[in-house]
Amino acid sequence: MTGTRLKGKVALITAGASGIGKATAERFLAEDATVAICDMDEAALATMKETYPSIVTYQLNVADEEAVKGMISDIHDKFGQIDALVNNAGVAGQTGPIEEQEIDAWRQCMAVNVEGTMLTMKYVAPIMKSQKSGAVINISSTAGIMGYPYRSPYAASKWAVVGLAKTWAMELGEDNIRVNTICPGSVDGDRMVRVIAAEAETTGLTPEAIRISYEKQTSMRTFIVAEDIANAALFMCSDEGRFVSGQVFGVDGAATTLDKV
Repeated sequence: MTGTRLKGKVALITAGASGIGKATAERFLAEDATVAICDMDEAALATMKETYPSIVTYQLNVADEEAVKGMISDIHDKFGQIDALVNNAGVAGQTGPIEEQEIDAWRQCMAVNVEGTMLTMKYVAPIMKSQKSGAVINISSTAGIMGYPYRSPYAASKWAVVGLAKTWAMELGEDNIRVNTICPGSVDGDRMVRVIAAEAETTGLTPEAIRISYEKQTSMRTFIVAEDIANAALFMCSDEGRFVSGQVFGVDGAATTLDKV
């Protein structure tokens, strides 16, 4: 699918070299946006650049304030605007019961998922305020609106980014900046394979049993794919979503629980 719904717009997508970020970058490019992405995976960034020569790439950790500040300054210098920000960067965090959580692993999860989201917004917000326009999406999770057994750091971080989006929508609405949250369900792909393997090790269940339990958590009995999230992000960052702000969108096949069923 190609079009011009983002023609003339400049978008920054964090963790844009794989998974949801990659699918979103590809969808935005197909709609004629100028796209910049950052990621920690040098090889994946190189592949994206080879496939899409127009894309602007940065290798960095979103929890590194100076790196984030420099990236956003460079994008603004190159293009003179930033119209859309998709805060997608995140890590899974430690899997295990609360009494076994390690504080260093907890802090690393919070640094990327929460502080990284805050830092990109800290430096993009002044640009959008000067433009009197902008669309921001925080990628949370169904874990950001439900409890999630054995995933305390991840759940806490994803609840936090929902709260940040709600707060920023209130704070920046008068500047015509819209801020929303997308809460994906279980997204098929390499990352979910790793999550399932970790949960199988913690619970003693087989990976097949864990996968079936994930499917049963949704009314539609399904996993979703990254392109489903990209399509929702496109709507919210395009003019079609011009009055949509402060909302939490579940794209999850009607998830009813994250407990094992």
